[in-house]
Amino acid sequence: MEGRITGNHFLNKKWLQLFLVVILFATGLFIPAPVSGLDDQQWKTLLLLIVSIFLWSTKLLPLGVSSLFIIAVMMTFNLADSFSSAISGFIASALYFVLIVSMISKVMVKVGLDQKIAGFILRLSSGNIVRVLFGFILAAMVLPILMPSAVARYRMFHPLIDSVNLFYELSEQSAFRRFCNWLFSGVNQFLTMIVLTGGGYPILASELLAEAGYTLTWVSWFLYMMPPVYIATVIVIIYAFFYFRVGDELRQISYQQKAPSELSDTIRREFADLDVDKREMWIVLILMISMLVAWLLGSGTGLPTILPPIIVLTILSLPGIRLFSDLDFRNFEWETFLLIGSAISLSNIVQTTGTADWLANLLFGWISPDYPSFLALFLLMAMVLLLRMFFTSPTGAIAVILPLAVSFGHSLGLPVLSVALLTILVIGTFMVLPIYSNTTIIANQSGVLVMKDYAVLGTVLMIAIMVSGLLAAYFLW
Repeated sequence: MEGRITGNHFLNKKWLQLFLVVILFATGLFIPAPVSGLDDQQWKTLLLLIVSIFLWSTKLLPLGVSSLFIIAVMMTFNLADSFSSAISGFIASALYFVLIVSMISKVMVKVGLDQKIAGFILRLSSGNIVRVLFGFILAAMVLPILMPSAVARYRMFHPLIDSVNLFYELSEQSAFRRFCNWLFSGVNQFLTMIVLTGGGYPILASELLAEAGYTLTWVSWFLYMMPPVYIATVIVIIYAFFYFRVGDELRQISYQQKAPSELSDTIRREFADLDVDKREMWIVLILMISMLVAWLLGSGTGLPTILPPIIVLTILSLPGIRLFSDLDFRNFEWETFLLIGSAISLSNIVQTTGTADWLANLLFGWISPDYPSFLALFLLMAMVLLLRMFFTSPTGAIAVILPLAVSFGHSLGLPVLSVALLTILVIGTFMVLPIYSNTTIIANQSGVLVMKDYAVLGTVLMIAIMVSGLLAAYFLW
């Protein structure tokens, strides 16, 4: 009986949400702009923004269907003069970069390269749990450069964390396990921004940044982002270490009861002796290193960032190698592709109709140009943070918020690049609840961390990036 009531309540809630979408859609069709200074195109774009945020946040429809529906609303509201204009986001290089790099990441997992790397890190620790912990921290900070998927990195280390925890007979809610889960969920997701090729979010952000007139190479992105990201990372890791009281637990472990070398033997049996084809693994490793080198060297020669991964994926699909097949292509998460494409299209519409300028003045207009630049930038980022709360997806948030922040930052006379980079950092860092990133959503399903952990550590991370980001904007950018 209780299950039936719960099910009926869920259905009633969904029907109410659907009714609200219909009301918003009808409003755009039949009701003119109600505010002076807001023309009909901007009014319809504003309603489209509200519908988009609502659909992406509530998951009323499947994510891919919601994304296609947003394209349909653009055309129905006459915000795009043709279908090709409505899908302008689907010709962005960022979209195809995300597609191709995600496919390459799946090949890494397919050949067992991810687990080999993890096993290698643990063997270097010689079974000492303190060294294991520092090895995990080092891996979390370095692997985003080599492995462009936060979710893949989390899934790579999650079983290893549990194996170490079990070996030392720690509780399921041990400080070690909780700390490592936060490290490879929240911190791991945040570190995606360290490189341009770290994932879909930085790639989309770079595309939007290029539209604002700033095209960054792989090297320049890394040099801009590395200082604030690593400073904030060190701060939150130190705080989490004491928050979970990891030190107390490590001191309680008796090394006399366990031979340190036994852990490496356990890991070797579970991870190092996997039944993998060494030839295939070496092919993937060499190609990944070559791709990274091409990005580094190509930054100064104008080599398109998307070109190396296209070549790598082509080689992986060649006869005789065939590590990527038609079946792998069909099994790709196409809803992510549709989400990013529609988000870029939406961002284009918001800018071309002038809605970005109107919204920026409405939301940020109380920030006076007479304020000192440092204070104005801080207040602007505080408003960006407030807006970010309404988006569960950083991809959807950046597509909407970045044009607004850049527009108003320009009107205040603030350096556009500083405003843009700090906005990217703030939006990508916001994880006070697990719903705000895919990695934390997956990690939350394990039940290791509670909502308080996400709220406290997410807030500390947010404060750390605000401070380090503002300092970078003032002294570096």
